[in-house]
Amino acid sequence: MMFVYLSKKIAIPSTSQLLCVSWDKENGFIGCSGENGLLKVFRLEGKEDGRNSSLTSNQALDGHNGSVLVVKWNELHQRLTSSDQHGLIIVWTLHKGQWYEEMINNRNKSMVKGMDWNSDGRKICIAYEDGGVIVGSVDGSRIWGKEIKGETLADVAWSPDSRIILFALGSGKIDCYDSSGNLMCPLEAQSKWKTVCGTKIASMKWFNSRYVYPDPDVPSLCISYKNGFVALLKDEMDTEPIVFNSKLRISCCQWNQNGTVFGIGGSYLGSPSSDQEIINAIEFYSAYGEPLSVLKVPGKNFTSFSWEGMSLRIAITVDTNLYFATVRPGYKWCSFGNTIAYAFNKADKLETYIMFWDAKNNERYVKSFRQVNAICEGNEHCLIAARTEEGKECLIWCNTLGTPIDSRMIGFSATYLSSAQNYLTGASPYYVCVWNLRSTNSTFGTSPEEKISSSVSYYHLKNGILIPCRLPLDVPNPDENNSKITCLGTSDKLMLIGTESNIQIYTASDMKLVGTLETKSKPVRLSLNFSVTKLAVIDINGNLTMFELRPYMELTSDNLGMWLDFERKDVWDIRWAPDNPDMFAIMEKTRMYIFRGTEPEEPQQSNAHLCSFKDLEVKAVQLDELLKNPEFPKKDHFVTMEVKSLRDTRSLLQQVGTKEATAFVEKHPHPRLWKLIGETALNSYNFEAAETAFVKCLDYRSVKLVQKLKATENQLLKEAELAAYFGDYEKAEKLYMQADRRDLAVDLRRILGEWDRVLHLLDSSASSTDEEYKEAWDALGEQFSDICNWERAIECFKKSGNTERLVDCYYQLELFDELENLVETMDNNNKIVPKLADMFSSVGMCELATRCYLKCNRPRLAIDLCIKLNHWDSAISLAQKYGMADVKKLLKSYAKRLLMEKKYQQAVDLFKSCQQKLDAALLLYMMAEDVLEKEGPSTSAKASFTLAAQVMQDYEDRQKKPDNDSEPESLLLEISDDIQISPNTLNRLYRYIDYPWKGAEAQHFWILAKNQFTEGHNEAAMRVLYNLQKYEEMLPMEPLYKMLADSSLEMKCFGVCAKAYMKLESLPKISDELRDCYQMAADQIFSKNPPKDVVSPRVDCRKCKRKIHEWCGTCPSCEESYPLCIATGRPVFDVATAVACSHCRHFVIETEVKEDMRCPLCQGLGFGS
Repeated sequence: MMFVYLSKKIAIPSTSQLLCVSWDKENGFIGCSGENGLLKVFRLEGKEDGRNSSLTSNQALDGHNGSVLVVKWNELHQRLTSSDQHGLIIVWTLHKGQWYEEMINNRNKSMVKGMDWNSDGRKICIAYEDGGVIVGSVDGSRIWGKEIKGETLADVAWSPDSRIILFALGSGKIDCYDSSGNLMCPLEAQSKWKTVCGTKIASMKWFNSRYVYPDPDVPSLCISYKNGFVALLKDEMDTEPIVFNSKLRISCCQWNQNGTVFGIGGSYLGSPSSDQEIINAIEFYSAYGEPLSVLKVPGKNFTSFSWEGMSLRIAITVDTNLYFATVRPGYKWCSFGNTIAYAFNKADKLETYIMFWDAKNNERYVKSFRQVNAICEGNEHCLIAARTEEGKECLIWCNTLGTPIDSRMIGFSATYLSSAQNYLTGASPYYVCVWNLRSTNSTFGTSPEEKISSSVSYYHLKNGILIPCRLPLDVPNPDENNSKITCLGTSDKLMLIGTESNIQIYTASDMKLVGTLETKSKPVRLSLNFSVTKLAVIDINGNLTMFELRPYMELTSDNLGMWLDFERKDVWDIRWAPDNPDMFAIMEKTRMYIFRGTEPEEPQQSNAHLCSFKDLEVKAVQLDELLKNPEFPKKDHFVTMEVKSLRDTRSLLQQVGTKEATAFVEKHPHPRLWKLIGETALNSYNFEAAETAFVKCLDYRSVKLVQKLKATENQLLKEAELAAYFGDYEKAEKLYMQADRRDLAVDLRRILGEWDRVLHLLDSSASSTDEEYKEAWDALGEQFSDICNWERAIECFKKSGNTERLVDCYYQLELFDELENLVETMDNNNKIVPKLADMFSSVGMCELATRCYLKCNRPRLAIDLCIKLNHWDSAISLAQKYGMADVKKLLKSYAKRLLMEKKYQQAVDLFKSCQQKLDAALLLYMMAEDVLEKEGPSTSAKASFTLAAQVMQDYEDRQKKPDNDSEPESLLLEISDDIQISPNTLNRLYRYIDYPWKGAEAQHFWILAKNQFTEGHNEAAMRVLYNLQKYEEMLPMEPLYKMLADSSLEMKCFGVCAKAYMKLESLPKISDELRDCYQMAADQIFSKNPPKDVVSPRVDCRKCKRKIHEWCGTCPSCEESYPLCIATGRPVFDVATAVACSHCRHFVIETEVKEDMRCPLCQGLGFGS
C-alpha cells in the first residue's frame, strides 16, 4: 500500500498567493512563485521523512512585476525558466551559489500558458495563450516559431523522445506537431473521451523516461480536465485510452520519477461559486489508473505540487504556504525468514528484477521477470505474481534463493496476494484465484497449459459477492459500476476480501460467505492476528481501526463480532506478534508504536518498513535507503527496535541486578524476558538463577547446558561452553584447544556446519581417522550442492568416495562422458547403475541407457526405452534375444495408429528405425504421389520422389548383400486393410521396386523441359519432351504433348509433331471445342508439310545396329533403352563418355560436369565413374 502524509510547512513571509512550485529532481532546488512578482529558490536539506530538515539555500529572485504563473527547471543544464502574467520570460542560471538572470524574452502580446523542456534539455517550447509558439535552444537562440490561428493554447508537452510536441488548445482539442513545427494530426483517440471530459484542459504531462527504460505497454501520457476526468495513453497513437473520473476540480497533474505513479491535485468542491467548505486533495493513481492513496491538504486555494527527485517527498502550494508531504511508496517487497525480497528496475533494462537478500549471511540472488505485479511472504517462501516473457500471467512459489518451487498460470493480472498454511490467494479488482498447496506435488512438472486449472479455483466478483467460475477468461467483462476488490486477508480457516465499500468474510475450505463488515472508507490493508480473533483494517486515508472477531465455530452472518473503540491516523504499516494475540506494532508517520491491546508504548522514531515482530523485538528494513542502490544492500539498512519491557529488563540487569529484574519480569512475564535473565545469570556464573529463568521460558536446551556446567570442573571447558552458547565460536574453539579437547572443537564446528574448519582441525591432528575425513568431505560437498556449486561439490565427493552424489553432480553439469566412464568401472550389482540408466534415459541417450539397464538385468526397461525413443531395431533385437514377443505386436499397433492419424513422416521414421526399409520407401512414394496430386509436377514432388527412391535404393542394396538377414515381413501389407489402403494402391506402389527413380526422373525432366521450352531452346526441349512420353501417366498429358508439338514444329520434325497432335486429339478429358482447335491446327500444318522428320544426325543402336535419331532414348525397332543425361536430357549412347553420380547412379555427359558440381537429380556431391 502507498501512503502520503504532510510532514512540514513553510509559511512564505508575504501576503502573496503562491501559484506554482517546481522541484529540480537532479540538484534538489525548489522554485516557488506567486503573485506580485514573487519568485524564490531554496533547497531543503534533511531526511525524506521531513524530520530535522531545514532550508540551506533561500534566495528571492527579482525581475518580475506581475504574477509569476509558470516555473520550469532545465535539470540537465541547471537553468530555471519563469514567466509572468505579462508574458515576460526570464532564464536564471546558478553562479557561485547564487541565481542570476541569464536571458530575458518579452513578447508583450500574451501570457505564457505552458513551457516544457525536451528530454535532453536542449530545446524549450513556449506556448502563449493567443496561439503563439516559440521553440528555442538552451543558449537562447530561436529555432522556430509559429502562430496557431483561431485558437488559444492551454498547455504544451514534449514526447519523451523529443520527436513530437502536443498542444492543448482552448477548445479542448489536442494537436500533434513534429519537432520542426509541422502539423501531423489531431490526437487520434481524443474523440473517444471528449464528450465526457469537456473542453477545459487543466494539465497535460508526458512522462519523461530518462530515469527508467520505457515500456511501450505502460501508459505514459496523462491528460487531465478541469471537470475531473483523466485520460491515460501509451503514446499519441493509442486508440484505447484509460479514462476515469477523479471527481476533483483539477488544477494540475504530475508523474513521479519512474512513471509508476501520477498525482492529480485539486479540490472536491462541486462548483467554484458554492459556499461549501473547500477540501483540497491530491489523489494518487498507478500508471493504469488504479487509485492508490489520497492526501488531503488544508487551506483554501490549492494551486500546484511537484515531486522530489526520489519521489519520496512532494512540495505543495496552498494559499501563502508551502507544504511538504512524505511519500511511503507501495514497494513490491516481502520479508520471510532471514530473506528480504524486493522488486526493482534498471535504467537500461525493460525487465523487472527481484533481489532475494539473505540479510543474515549477506548473500544475494537476483531473478528477472517481464513484469512483477505483487509479492507477499508465506512462512519460509514467498509468492510472486508476474508476467512471463510470453505475456502470460502466473503465480510463482519461491524459496529463499529465488528458485521456483512451483508455479501456476492464472489468466489474469493479480495485484493483491495473500498466503496461508495450505493455500495461496491472488486477486485482481474483479477476480480471485485460490491455489491449494496440498495438491502441489501431484502436478509438479506438468506443462503450463495443464497447470492453468490444476489445484486452482477461480471466483468472480459479481453483484458484490464472489461467484465460482471456471476461468476468468470465460466470464464476461465486469461491469465497471460494481465494487472492486482492494485487498486480501487470509488465515487457515478464513479468507477476507476487502472491497471499496465493505469487507467480506468467507470460509477458506469452501469459499462460502459468512458475513460482511461495512466500512466508512475503502480498506487497503487487512491483517489478522495469529489467533484470528482480531482484524486490523487500514483504509486509503491511513486510518487504522480494529474489529474483534467471534471464535470460528461461533461466526454467523448476524454475529461476526464488534468494532473496537480504537482508531489511529496516518498509519501505513502493521505487524502482529506471533506469540501474543493482543500485541502489534504499527508505523505512524515517522514513529513506530507498539500496542498491548489498545494501549501504546512510547513511540520510537523510524521510517523503516516492518519485517517481523517476534520475541519482543521488531525488525524493520529501511527500503527508501536500500532502493537507492538496490543491487548492493547493506546490513546497515536493517533496524531492530525493542519493546519497552525488554528495554526496561535490560536496564535493570545492567544497573541493579538479577534479583530486581526477576521481580519485574514476574509482573510482566514473557519467555523473551526470562531468557534474557537466564543468559545474564549464566554469563555471571549464577547457575541457580539461570536454571530457574530457563525453566520459566521452557528452554530445555539451556537447562541442560546449566546442568552440564554444574557438573564440569574444568574452568576452561566451562568458559568454552559459555562462549559457544553466546555465539563466540572462535573463542570457544581456542579454549577447547587450550584444554586439549580437539574432539570438542571438531564437534562444535560439526554442529555449526563449518566443515571447512572441521577439515582444518582434522589436518592439525595425527589421530584423525579416514571416517572423519569422509564425513567432512561428504558434508562439505553437500553444502556446495545446496548452492549449486557443482564443480566444488565434485572435488569434495571425489575425496569422500561418494559415487552416488558424484553421479548427481556430473548429471547437473551434463558431464555424460564422466558418467559413461563410471559405468565401465561398476559391477552389475551396483545400486547406482539403475540410477545412471534413468539419467541417460532422461536426456535421450538410448545406447548408454540400454547398456545400463542390461547391466543391472532389467531388459524390459531397456526395451521400453528403445520403443519410447523410436529405436525399434534395437527394441526388436533385444526382444528376440530375451524372448519377449510382444514388441512386434506393439510395433504393429503403433504403426497403425500413426497411419490412421495420417502422421506419415513419423511412420516413415518408425519403419526406418526397425529396418522396415521397404515399408518406409512405399510410404514415401505414397506421400510423393499425394504431393503430385495436390501441386502437380513441381520441385516439391521431385524432392518427395527423390527421397523415396533413395530409401528404396538402400533397401535394394541391402538385399544384394550376401550376409544380409531377410527383412521382416511387411507391416504396411499387414495393416493395409485397417488403414484403408486398397490392393490397387499397394500394387501400384510395389511397381516402384522395379523402377525406384521413375517418379523422380519424371519430375526432374519435366521441370528441365519446361525451362528449356520457356527459354526458347526448342531442340533441347523437344529431345527431353520426346523421351518424357514414357512417363506420361505421371505428368499432365495435354501440356506435355502441346509443348512437344510446338517444339517439334519449330525443329521441322513433322513426324514427331504429327504424333503429338494425334495424341492431343485423342485425349479423353478435353472439351470438344479444344479438340476441334487441335484438328484445325493439324490440318493447316500437314496440308503443306508431309508428316516426316527432317534429316537429322543418327546413331547406331547398340543392339540391333539400326539407325536411330540422336534424340531418341529408346530404339523403335528393338526397344533398347538408353539412359538420359540428367543435366541436358540427351540420350547417353556410350556410357564411357559420361560420369555416374555415386548416390543416385544417374549419368551426366562428361562435358557437362563441373568442379564441385551437385547432381541435378539427387543433389549429391561429386561424381564417380
